[in-house]
Amino acid sequence: MTRLQNKGCELALVTSNSKENVRDFLQKNNIRVFNNIRAGLGLFGKSSVLNKLIREKNYNKEEVFYIGDEVRDIEASNRIGIEVIAVTWGFQSKSILKKYKPNYLVDTPNELYQVVTANSEK
Repeated sequence: MTRLQNKGCELALVTSNSKENVRDFLQKNNIRVFNNIRAGLGLFGKSSVLNKLIREKNYNKEEVFYIGDEVRDIEASNRIGIEVIAVTWGFQSKSILKKYKPNYLVDTPNELYQVVTANSEK
């Protein structure tokens, strides 16, 4: 993630996990790459929170990727019309993620970096 930040990417964290868990995890792991954090959304609020964040920050949807590790992330991205990069090292298996047809399916952080940087250079 630091490599993406160093490339000029703005990174936001949108999660249904609690704010306390997110804060504790980020502090314990010395992670300071996120420009914006939206946590504690509940199970079905990702698409509305993503949409609100995109509007507030005046992001161009064509330049936004949502990176997720579960089917709900793919569905939330599809609902609001942004591309999704599904990562296989998280919650759901590669075979399940693949069935939901994410724009990109990556197996390593390096592949993730390659997808984002290749698309940012277009």
